[in-house]
Amino acid sequence: MLTGCAEQIGFLSRQLLGFRKGVVDLDLRWVPVRDLVQRTVSLTHAGEVDLRIDVSADGQLKCAPRSSRKC
Repeated sequence: MLTGCAEQIGFLSRQLLGFRKGVVDLDLRWVPVRDLVQRTVSLTHAGEVDLRIDVSADGQLKCAPRSSRKC
């Protein structure tokens, strides 16, 4: 679990450093808003509280791809 999180942090760090150096080579992909919200909840939800996801947005966002390992 910690290895997967470290990989995601490293990936984000490399992208941010690329901005600083003027090298913008981002790997972005279209993701449905609902999937992004569900992923965010799964990464942050402790499980001690019942949580209901009610997303009415059918749009998509561009974001970095999901790591092969989950945090």
